[in-house]
Amino acid sequence: HVYWAVDEETGQRIGVARPSAGSPSPSDQNSRAVLIRRDETRCSIRQVVSPIMNERAEFCGLVIVFQDFTDARALQRQLAHAAAHDALTGLANRSNFIRVMEEMVDHAGKAGTTGSPGDGEHQFMFIDLDHFKQVNDTGGHAAGDALLKQVANAIRRVIGPDDIVARLGGDEFAVILKSGSAARGEIAARSIIDAIRGLNFTWDGRPHSIGASIGLAPIRPGCGAVDEIIARADAACYAAKAAGRGCVSMAPDEETQDGQAETPKPFAAAS
Repeated sequence: HVYWAVDEETGQRIGVARPSAGSPSPSDQNSRAVLIRRDETRCSIRQVVSPIMNERAEFCGLVIVFQDFTDARALQRQLAHAAAHDALTGLANRSNFIRVMEEMVDHAGKAGTTGSPGDGEHQFMFIDLDHFKQVNDTGGHAAGDALLKQVANAIRRVIGPDDIVARLGGDEFAVILKSGSAARGEIAARSIIDAIRGLNFTWDGRPHSIGASIGLAPIRPGCGAVDEIIARADAACYAAKAAGRGCVSMAPDEETQDGQAETPKPFAAAS
């Protein structure tokens, strides 16, 4: 072989497949192909494979053309990342988060039909900042943006590496704890509240103190569609604000017998 390409994700060598029978046109093969040079530098490539046919339309061999695709591949990755992430905080954006949540809800529903209790159990948090408007009003949008970045980093530090955090828009954030009970969700929510309350944010020499209120709802078999889960968590968050802010409120995932949803019970954050 003149060269060996490897898969950029797995590192395994990539063989060149013969184009399908009756297809004399060139074919692109493996969009993750990478060449590793002798000096260990890497080059993304595009491979185009064309069959060689004789006068009797019999296959005789292949012509392989490859070109440096490094810049184009990097641009593709940048565009894909930008489409799925919030430009300010770097967190998942609303559309990406909803897509992931839909997959989790679907998985939870399938787990319920197969009778696997606890499989696919997740906890969803709706996080709304308290007193954030005061920062924008006194420091302007630049101050608000700087504070939102700090809030995003604070949430990231508290949750686990497998959990998902997103900025839904404005000063609203969302988290999915990928495993754990409602009790674990309450503990994690309190930790987030404490982390946000403990931010030492100063703008133009003026300190600002904000907080967060959190509504918590489960994602499990029978929990309903994504918009229903978000609505329950949003209502629980509103109840947390009504209870004095700076606390987490648990939303029920089922209606009570009289058809009315239970009033969420606030849990004070740790001091």
